[in-house]
Amino acid sequence: MYLDPRETFPLEEMLYAMMIQSANDAAVALAEHVAGTKESFVELMNTRAQQIGMKDTRFTSVHGLPPSAGQRPGCFDRPRYGSARTRTVQTYPEIFAYTSAVYRQLRANTPRPLTCARTTLFSKSAWRAATDSRRAIRQALAGRSS
Repeated sequence: MYLDPRETFPLEEMLYAMMIQSANDAAVALAEHVAGTKESFVELMNTRAQQIGMKDTRFTSVHGLPPSAGQRPGCFDRPRYGSARTRTVQTYPEIFAYTSAVYRQLRANTPRPLTCARTTLFSKSAWRAATDSRRAIRQALAGRSS
């Protein structure tokens, strides 16, 4: 997102940026807001992993990038992780709004607008079709409100 430390964003925009664009700076900002520091948030992640039975997992970052030199890879409990993720999604189905989005306009009315798009998931023709569909939906909704 190219966050500026002086900027503020709604939580929803930061979640969309993380899910659509893998905005690592948004992950860091949220972690620092919740726990004070990245390191404290990683400890929260590790505590929660232990609580849900992921005994062989040790997270080293808030954003999931590969560990730094000298750190061991984090997630060795893939089946447990998948199971925990499934339970979380069942408990909080609103997560799908963020994880299924492929496009989101952020900072729309600012000098630095940002469009988040998962272009790597689509061929050019599929991306054009998805864009055309969104445009048609927006036009239909706009016509309905007039």
